[in-house]
Amino acid sequence: MFLRLFKTPRSHESLIIPGTRNPFTQYSESGCYRVVYMEYDMLEHILEGKEKPTNLPFALLKKITDDFSQEREIGQGGFGTVYKGVLRNGNVAVKRIMSNYTIDEKLFYREVNSLLKVNHKNVVRFLGFCANTEQVAIKIEGKREYIYAEIRERLLCFEYISNGNLQNYITDELRGLEWNVRFQIIKDICEGLYHLHMENHIIHMDLKPANILLDHHMVPKVTDFGLSRLDENSQTMCANRFLSLGYCAPEYLHGGRMSVKSDIYSLGVIIIELVTGHKSILDNNNSVLRRWRHRWKKSGKETPLGYRQVTKCIEIGMRCQENDPYRRPFIGDILCDFIDMEGTNGQFSSDNGSTIDEISPYLEDDMLGIEPLELHFPFDLNKQMSCSIQLTNETDGCIAFNIQTTSPLPYCAHPTKDIVPPRSKCSIDITLQLQKNAPRHAGGLIVRSTKVSDGLAARDITTDMFNKEAGNLVDEVSLDVVFDGELQAPCSSEVCLSEVPKHSSLAPVAVLGMDDPSNPEASNVPQSSAHAGSEGTDSEVIPAGSNKLLDIHPPELWFTFEPNKLIPCSLHLTNNTNEYVPFKLMEKSRLMDKRRCFLSLPLYGIVPPSSIYILVVTTDKRENLPEERDVNFVLQSSIGDEGLKPFRNQYDCDEYFEKAAESGHMVHDVTLKVVYAPKRETACEAIPPLLKITFVEKTHAALCSLDANQTEPWIITGHYDGRVGLWDYDTQKFLALVKVSGSSGCLVKFIERRQWFLAGSYHEGFIHVYSYETEVQEVNSFRAHDKFLESMAIHPTQPYVLSSCDTQIKLWDWDMDWECRRTFIEHSHTVKQIAFNPWNTNSFASASRDHTVKVWSLDSSRSMCTLSGHSDEVNCLDFFMRDNQQYLITGSEDMTAKIWDLQKEMCIETLKGFMFPVVSIVSHPRLPLVIIGTRNGIVHLWSLSNFRLERILHIGCHQGVRGLAALMGSTRVIIGHGSAVSMVEIHDEEPVDSKAEMEVQYERQGRSFGMTDAY
Repeated sequence: MFLRLFKTPRSHESLIIPGTRNPFTQYSESGCYRVVYMEYDMLEHILEGKEKPTNLPFALLKKITDDFSQEREIGQGGFGTVYKGVLRNGNVAVKRIMSNYTIDEKLFYREVNSLLKVNHKNVVRFLGFCANTEQVAIKIEGKREYIYAEIRERLLCFEYISNGNLQNYITDELRGLEWNVRFQIIKDICEGLYHLHMENHIIHMDLKPANILLDHHMVPKVTDFGLSRLDENSQTMCANRFLSLGYCAPEYLHGGRMSVKSDIYSLGVIIIELVTGHKSILDNNNSVLRRWRHRWKKSGKETPLGYRQVTKCIEIGMRCQENDPYRRPFIGDILCDFIDMEGTNGQFSSDNGSTIDEISPYLEDDMLGIEPLELHFPFDLNKQMSCSIQLTNETDGCIAFNIQTTSPLPYCAHPTKDIVPPRSKCSIDITLQLQKNAPRHAGGLIVRSTKVSDGLAARDITTDMFNKEAGNLVDEVSLDVVFDGELQAPCSSEVCLSEVPKHSSLAPVAVLGMDDPSNPEASNVPQSSAHAGSEGTDSEVIPAGSNKLLDIHPPELWFTFEPNKLIPCSLHLTNNTNEYVPFKLMEKSRLMDKRRCFLSLPLYGIVPPSSIYILVVTTDKRENLPEERDVNFVLQSSIGDEGLKPFRNQYDCDEYFEKAAESGHMVHDVTLKVVYAPKRETACEAIPPLLKITFVEKTHAALCSLDANQTEPWIITGHYDGRVGLWDYDTQKFLALVKVSGSSGCLVKFIERRQWFLAGSYHEGFIHVYSYETEVQEVNSFRAHDKFLESMAIHPTQPYVLSSCDTQIKLWDWDMDWECRRTFIEHSHTVKQIAFNPWNTNSFASASRDHTVKVWSLDSSRSMCTLSGHSDEVNCLDFFMRDNQQYLITGSEDMTAKIWDLQKEMCIETLKGFMFPVVSIVSHPRLPLVIIGTRNGIVHLWSLSNFRLERILHIGCHQGVRGLAALMGSTRVIIGHGSAVSMVEIHDEEPVDSKAEMEVQYERQGRSFGMTDAY
């Protein structure tokens, strides 16, 4: 192999050499690269500021990251994985761009040149880059021939910040960082963004708290901007970007348009979040000011300047989040506002003309004081525990309160509701009933308070008094619960499945496009697997089938190979303990450059106590049966500790298991055999499986909605690229792909009786009508709303369609040439979903971000009733029947689902235990079950007979559930994720009571134990 050697460059002007190899390496006789001119010295000098950033040898970066080991992995971004590099004088962060991206060389060096110009205290410091290319011989499968391919490595090196990111420090007004620290962080972020925008013409494109690091002095440093476009007219280095929902500007989310104003939108969300702990403000600023005033008064830090700063920050944050980019301020204008805030000592005026004296909270508006905000229970098994809180009313009026629990644990507050007179205190006793086992999730409580008139008695307090929608000034304060003392949770593997509630049988039927790396909207969780039993991990190897915490069925996973098809196999994890059990499933060993065999590995999550958790492992498409047909999986698990939080990504999971091993907690390993087998090698197929598996092709783009046809075996999917896909799940064929003109995201609905489907464009507010009677063609279109279309619903019998936008709902009649028959406006925030009542077709319900659900009649523009009870945005809803009575189920950002009795107009049950917000709900068409999807992609099955959790399904996609659809008259349900569509068939059968009985059942079916879900 020929390798040119170059002298070491000393200035960045001379180091950009496209098309050349790394000049600091030399090929040795052992076939490895070794560093010749510099080992650590150059990078250490750059880290110390003695030299400028430069081209770095791949061998050096490989060495300091321990060959890019999983132990050194510290995070993932939209384009690659970040590793910690260890030097003698400190640490660095090395970003390795994922190899599945084809990177234009000129644009890569253009990005590097822009990074070299960035130098600011509030921007993570760039230290160097690496552009390495090697020729590798690859053996052709089944032949004695080789092909030669270029292996490109593109890496970026930055300073290492070890104090975490901003996301870890976001709390509400009453706790967490002091205001002066928050204000300085906001100002510093703006200064860093000014340096990028105005001095270097760099658009960040993914500004969010997770991309803002904090050093030990709480100085923020903007990061992960290295792969951004240089200005709004230039090309990007790679067209694929991953959206950070909640921070992404609407014009980019729905139209793909990016400018500096897109970063300003993200900045506005961050500012509001730092001030309030939430991404948005539902009520007026006085509520926020009142809470800050309460904290300042308690700490003796109340100043007029603080009020001015809070008010102005909220005002700036709201202006930054204007839907129209042209109405958002530039970063220079924002910095001028901050300079004014620091320099003014007199009256301060907001943009609406009000002075600070007019909007400051006075004593009469003060909230109810609550001490403490964190409840400490002296935990002791089999004993009742209690602690107390004190409510203080320092106003001249009466304040009523109501206390609710957010935990499944049996907390009891006495009194639950009462009135605190003026200038007085009230003590509340909180009791937790005796616990036989140590709980790991303590939950919490919410105290709501509002002013009431004199003379009102405690018995007269109603829940309506705490309804903000009725115009009441209501304060909500969350109380955290901590268990003091050593908690020892017994772990027993003797508990049998008969102790777990009965479940419905469930298995996947179809999988489509799971985490496809070619999909620009696919999950950014890397596909690399971890090595089990790595050095320094105190693991215990357990025999297959059980790892003391989890019963695992089957102990062998058989994948019946079929060419060019995705092949799923189910793995059942049964938690027989009363603890939360984190787990991680991964390949036992795999070379980094070896072709990926399984999608979405590693899989990770948390199995709740006494529950069954179903993992779906899916193989990638291959033309031929792999030469290596026996693979081993490793399942790691451990008892969750007190501070256990849901895993947001693979890094959180890996970090948890690393800390568990370091702290001496037992990490259990179980090895599972994985077998690729041709169809003829599988066990007896004379008796078909209980659950049929079929497959469809991968989606072409990220999913935003779906619907199922009730008369044809079709699925329709709407995508963020403005296209609509039509699929036949019986023949496993793709029927049509339609581009909805000018659209940037589609809502889709079938109208079977007219052989139509509707495609609503998110951004434009148009509804397009397509006929599929003979061929797919557009037959009509009309503008339903002036801006974003949020939801649609089809009347089951009448020629009506409902559509929603912002707070507005419209009823359309297609028999009257799509005339708008009625408009419904009552919600105070965006309507997220609308649905007709299938048993009372003259009514419908709407779920809103204003925390409420409304039930309407088609005959009136005024709602029939308002259902209040959720503490956050209501995302989804569905109707169902039980004992010949109509009910409604709703899902919310507050991570609960509520069951509503429509006759009594009240909540009769709250389903808890979700670890992420509930985003989609559908009731089963034949069984008393409801299927609930959450934002982390997990699907939950709940019984509507006893309101108990039946099973949890993890299909292997790390993206949120984007839609659910039931097939009437069948047992099948369609599930849509960000980059996957699957079909699940659910049978009404009893669970197998033990592992032995499960093995007998498999034998009776003529299959060996472990060959699940095979044909």
